[in-house]
Amino acid sequence: MAEVNPAEVSAILRDQLAGVKTAADLEEVGTVLYVGDGIARIYGMSQVQSGELIEFDNGLMGIVLNLEEDNVGAVLLGSSNKVREGDTVKRTGRIAYGTELNPKYHNIAIRRDEKFEKNIINGDAKLIDTYGFPQIDFSISSPPYWDILNRSTGSFKKVRDKKQLDTKYSEHNLDLGNIDDYDEFIKSCAEVYVKMYDILRVGAHIVIIIKNVKKDGKFYPLAWDLAKELSSSYELKDEKIWIQDKIGLAPYGYPFSWTSNILHHYCLILKKV
Repeated sequence: MAEVNPAEVSAILRDQLAGVKTAADLEEVGTVLYVGDGIARIYGMSQVQSGELIEFDNGLMGIVLNLEEDNVGAVLLGSSNKVREGDTVKRTGRIAYGTELNPKYHNIAIRRDEKFEKNIINGDAKLIDTYGFPQIDFSISSPPYWDILNRSTGSFKKVRDKKQLDTKYSEHNLDLGNIDDYDEFIKSCAEVYVKMYDILRVGAHIVIIIKNVKKDGKFYPLAWDLAKELSSSYELKDEKIWIQDKIGLAPYGYPFSWTSNILHHYCLILKKV
C-alpha cells in the first residue's frame, strides 16, 4: 500500500476547498484525509487545540493529539470503521481530562501520546478536586460494577486468561473494585462524584454507566442505590438503557430455578444544581 502524505493531500484539498469554504469555516470544521489504526488525519480546524474533543459526521468523538502545519492528528474514541476519508469533522471547544488509578491503564493512554500525561492523572478519583482541573461542563464515567471482575470464575475466567485480560481490577487497596462490602462500595463510589461536584460548572451534567449485579444468588440494584446515594447532591434527570444485544442468553438455573440474564446497563444522567 502506498504511503499517505498528509501534507501533499492537504495541499490538494486546500485548492479544492478554497472556493467552497471560507477561512472562518476552516477554523471550526475539517475534512478527514486518512484514517487507520484508531487515528485520523484531518485538514482544516486551524484553531483547534491539543486535547480538544472533536465530533465526526456520525457522532463519533475523537481527541486531538498532534497539531501539524498542514493537518491535525486525532485519536478516535471508537471504531475507525465508522470514519471515512472525506468525512466532515467539527470542533466542540471542549478539552478532555481524566483520572486512572491503575498504572497499567494509565500507561496505555500515555503510550498513545505523551501529551495525554498533562490531562490524564494517574491517581485516585476521590482526589479529583485536588488535581487542578478547570471547571468541567460534562463528565462520563463507568465505575467498577462492585467486585464483579474479582469474582471471575469458570469459562469467563478461562476466556479472559486465554486473551491475557485482567481478572482483577488491580491490587491497589484504594481500588473501588476491591471493596467487598456492598454498602461501603456504594458510599465510596458516590464519594467520587461528590468530590467531582465542586469542579463542575453549575448546570453541568454527568453520565454514569453502571449495571445491577448478582452475588451469591442475591440481586443488588447497584444502579438504583448509587442514584439514590447521589440524590442529595445531584438531580437525576433521566436514565438510558444500554443493551448488550451481541451476548446470547444462557439457561442459568435450569432446570431447578429461574435465574435472570442481566444484559443491560444503565446510563444515569444527573445534573449539578
